[in-house]
Amino acid sequence: MKKLVLVIPILVAVVVLTACSSRQKPLVVTQEDTALITQYQANIATVDSEVATDVEKSKVVVLSDNGSVYYYGADGKRYIFPTQETFASWFGDYVPAKSLPLEEMQKVPLGGNVTMKPGTLLTTESDPKIYLITQDSTISPVDERVLEVVYGKDYKNRVIDIPNYYFTNYSYGPEIITVDGFPDIEEGLTIDYLKGLHAQ
Repeated sequence: MKKLVLVIPILVAVVVLTACSSRQKPLVVTQEDTALITQYQANIATVDSEVATDVEKSKVVVLSDNGSVYYYGADGKRYIFPTQETFASWFGDYVPAKSLPLEEMQKVPLGGNVTMKPGTLLTTESDPKIYLITQDSTISPVDERVLEVVYGKDYKNRVIDIPNYYFTNYSYGPEIITVDGFPDIEEGLTIDYLKGLHAQ
């Protein structure tokens, strides 16, 4: 019994020391980083407040048979919004005004999926990391200390959870572990521009 009593405190001490050593160190923010953070936050606020133009809205069409929503690309093809969150990232709470029946929609070739608007934060149930969508439709994991510095302590409220299979719409970029590694997000982006679509 005495040996058991002696072992327990040792085990507890080991667990405590392991837990302490595994904690991340606070992110060191330099004066240069502070200037970048201010720039990023202003950029994020601008992108968040953007409203889709009437031209962009006119390219959104609903399939009247089942409610699926498509974007009519400059290349003459239709691109489906795979989730409501994907649509909202571009158009907010806009309600599409155009609709087409299936027989008419089928005449327009399918081009693929619309991806989330750059600047969106993503996660999925099988991966604990939080990813940032960049302008070339790559998703880069971001150190959560960087997220807290750039977006504030409530950054998790911005994170959108999507099913695993939609991650195949994106390519993977390098992890963002510093403030100066956080990419700029261009203002006024369109789906045509993001996909490199041009009239044919």
